[in-house]
Amino acid sequence: MNDGGSRRGARPGPDGGGSGRHVVDRILGSMEDGVLVVDREGRIRTWNAAATRILGREAPPEVGASFAETFLLIEGLDALSQMVLDAVHGAGPVGRRMIDVEVNGEARSLAVTTTYLQGPKGAADRAGAVVAVFADLTEIAALRASELALAKKVEAQLEELRDAYRTVEERNSALGAAIRKGRIARAIAAGTVVAVFGGVGVWMWASGAVDLGGLRSQPAAAQPAEAGTRRTWTVEARPIRLTTSIPGRIAPASVTSVASPAAGTVQAVHAREGDRVEAGTLLVELDVSATRRALRSAKSKASEAARQVERLRGWETGREMNQAQRRVRRAAEALERQRRRVEETRFLLDEGVIAADEHEAAVEDAARLAEDHETAVAEVEAVRAQGGPEAMERALHEHRNVSEEVADLEAAVAAATVRAPVAGMVLAAPEGAGGRGARDDGEADLSPGTKVGEGQVLMRIAEIGTLAVQGEVSEIEVGALRSGQAVEVTGNAFPGVTLAARLVQVAAHAEAGAGGARFTVRAEIESLDAAAREALRIGMSTETTIVVRDDPAVIVAPIEALRRHEGGYAVEVREGEATRLAPVETGATTAGGVEVVAGLEAGQTVVLP
Repeated sequence: MNDGGSRRGARPGPDGGGSGRHVVDRILGSMEDGVLVVDREGRIRTWNAAATRILGREAPPEVGASFAETFLLIEGLDALSQMVLDAVHGAGPVGRRMIDVEVNGEARSLAVTTTYLQGPKGAADRAGAVVAVFADLTEIAALRASELALAKKVEAQLEELRDAYRTVEERNSALGAAIRKGRIARAIAAGTVVAVFGGVGVWMWASGAVDLGGLRSQPAAAQPAEAGTRRTWTVEARPIRLTTSIPGRIAPASVTSVASPAAGTVQAVHAREGDRVEAGTLLVELDVSATRRALRSAKSKASEAARQVERLRGWETGREMNQAQRRVRRAAEALERQRRRVEETRFLLDEGVIAADEHEAAVEDAARLAEDHETAVAEVEAVRAQGGPEAMERALHEHRNVSEEVADLEAAVAAATVRAPVAGMVLAAPEGAGGRGARDDGEADLSPGTKVGEGQVLMRIAEIGTLAVQGEVSEIEVGALRSGQAVEVTGNAFPGVTLAARLVQVAAHAEAGAGGARFTVRAEIESLDAAAREALRIGMSTETTIVVRDDPAVIVAPIEALRRHEGGYAVEVREGEATRLAPVETGATTAGGVEVVAGLEAGQTVVLP
C-alpha cells in the first residue's frame, strides 16, 4: 500500500513508464550544445551526445563517475575543468565565459555557461548541482580573426595611399613654387636685357657712332672657309659611372624574434612597440599556472617511479617475496605433518585400532596439502618474475621519462619571465603564423590576459646600432646588382645628408606584384654619427642610388661615330691623310657616349659624320 501511494502522482507514458525522463533525454539528444550536470559531490549526473562530440570523446562517461577523475587526466581541458569545479564548490562565478581548450591536438574556442541549481525549499535533498552548457565557436572565432586581419590590412593600404597622396601634394606645391619663381626671374632678366640694350642703342644713335642707314645697305657676311671640313674626335680614356635609383625605406640591420618559452597567459607587459631596451631587460611576465600544475603532477609521478625502482632493486628480500616464501614454508610444514599422520593411521589400521575410513581421510588430506605446496612454489616463481630484469628495465625507463618531463616543466616555469636577448628597439610581432595572440574579445594584441602558446612570437627587437635600407628592383635591373656594390642614400626627411652604404643582399627569388616581378635588395649603412642616428627613424622613405659600375679609365666614343658594319659596329679612324673603318666591340651606353671594349686605343682620331 505504501509503495502504491508513493507513486500515485506519476503519470505513465505511452511505453507504460514515466515519460518525463524520456522527454528530457530526447531534448538533450537533439541539442547542438553540450550539456553537463555535476552534483555537489562532484559526480556526473547528465551528459548528452553533443558534449561527447564537442570534447572529442569516443564514448560518454558513466553516470555517477567522478568529474575530477574523468576530466583532470585529459590534456587540454584544464580551463573547462577548472570552471566547472569552481562553480561546484562556489569558488568561482557562474555565468557565460569564453575559454580555449585543446581537443585531440586541435585548439578550440568554447562559450561556456554555468548555472547553479538548488533543490526547492523543504525538499529532503537541497544539495543542488551545476549545469554547464557549452558551444563550439572555433569557426566563428577564426572568421572574426580573419576579418580583423583583413581590416588592418585595408587600413594599412589606406594609410599608404594617404602618405602617397600627401607626398604628391607636397611635390606639386614645391614644383608650383619653383615654376612661379622661375617665371619671375625670367621676366626680371628679360626686362633688364631690354633696358640695357635699349639704353646703349639710344646712346650710340645720339652720339652718331652708328649710321643706321649705312648698316641696312651692307652685304651679308661670307661663310668661313672651313665650313665643309669634317669633324674629328680624339680618343681618350674617361671615367664611367653607372647607377640605378630606387625608392627605399630605413630598416634595422637585424631583427631578433622573442618567443614564448611556454604556453600560458600574459600576466604583465613591460615593453611596448617603439621602446628602446637593453639586453636582459624584462619584457613580458607569463602566468604559467597550468604548467605549474603539470609540474606538480609530474613530480608525483617521478616520486612513485623512484619508489618502484628501489622496490624492484630489493625485490628478492622484499615484502612480496617474503610473503610468498612463508606460504611455501607453511605448506611444506603442513604437508610433512600430514604425511606423519598418514604413517600413524596406517600403523593403527594394521593393528586394528582404527577403521579404514580414518586412514583414507588422512591420505586424502595429504594429497590436498601436496597440491597446496605445489601452488605455493609456483606463486614464488610468479612473484620473482614480477621483479625480474624486464620489470626493472620498464621501471627505469618510466623513471627516466618522468624525470625528463619534470626538468622540462621546471625550465618552462623558470622561463616565465621573458627578457630581451639583445639591445635594440621593440617591434610588434608579425600578424599571422603564430604571431600575436588573441584575447577572448577577439582583439589581436599582446596585453594582460592574452593566451600564448609555446614558441609563439611575442615581439621582435630591432638592432639599431647599425641601420639598413631596403627596397625593390625590377627583373630588368636585378641582373646588374651584386653584394658589395656602393650605395648612396638620401631622403626628404634628412635633407642635405648623403649616407654611404654597401649592398649586402639581393633576393634570389621575386615577389609578384602589380608591376611585374620585383626583387628585394638590402644595403647596410656603413657609419652613422650621433646627429644622423638621432634624425633617422625606422620606416623613413629614402632615395637609394646603387653604383652599378665605377671605372676611372674607359675608352668612350661618341654615339654618332658608330655605324653598322658586317653585323656589328665600326668607326672611321684617320691615319695620316687616309681613313679606314675599324671594327669595334661596344659595352655600356652612357650620356657621354658608348663604351668601346675593343678596337680603339687612346690617342687615335675618329672621324665623325
